[in-house]
Parts: sequence; structure tokens; C-alpha cells
Amino acid sequence: MQKLWAPETPPSTSELWVHVESEGQFSYQKVFRKEAATWPTAVAVISVLEGKVTGISWDFGCFSCSSETCAPNTYRYSGEAVSGAGDECFVEDVDCKPGASHAPKDCDLKVYATWSGTDSKGSYLLSQQKRLSNFKQSVA
Repeated sequence: MQKLWAPETPPSTSELWVHVESEGQFSYQKVFRKEAATWPTAVAVISVLEGKVTGISWDFGCFSCSSETCAPNTYRYSGEAVSGAGDECFVEDVDCKPGASHAPKDCDLKVYATWSGTDSKGSYLLSQQKRLSNFKQSVA
């Protein structure tokens, strides 16, 4: 897999945004890189009714970081922040360099998908039980 940037020289002005889509449904956007920071983890919750995707939302929370590295990160396609969206952990570029508090691989993008709802036979989808917000932990 090709790296988006070399950890020794991260770009400070680049902006990279991500979204998830399935069967014509789109999530809001998330920032992956902006203003010398990286939001490395996103969890998409794909809602399904009888096997058809009806919507995509994001799981929120700052479960593995302090309040100093926790900020809003959900945007409309116009670039406007989504009101009421939860905060998420980010990592500053200086912390992504080798030998810093995070390993460079900790700053690679990771998008997880969970499914919520029912399949075409009416059976409940179970992966939504494993989304990150269900495994909250306290951070000192």
C-alpha cells in the first residue's frame, strides 16, 4: 500500500477529505488531513432495511485521546460543519514522525464499516454491535 505522505515531511497545507457511499447513499464528509493534523480513524454506520441501504452515518467519540486532541470532524459537501455532530480524536503532524508519541502507521487512514438494520430476509445485522463507541474507555 502506498503511503499518502512520508512521515518525515508531512504536508502542512494539504487537505484530504473522505466520505462513504453505498447503493446511492452518501455519508457526510470527514477530514482526514487538515491544518497539520490527521484524523486517522472513522467508523461508518450503514443503515439497511430489508437488504437495501437507507443511509450512512458516522460513529463519534474521543475514546483514545485527551480533550486537547479531540475536535469536531463532520462536514456537509459545502464545507459547513454539521451541527450536533460528535468530536473525534486527531493527531498532530509532529506526533506522526518516527520516534514521536505515535508510530507513523498510527496516522494512516482507517475506515471501519458496521451494518445496522435487517437483511433481505428480515434477519438483524450484528456488526453494529462492534462499533468503537460500544467499547468506550476512560483516558487519563
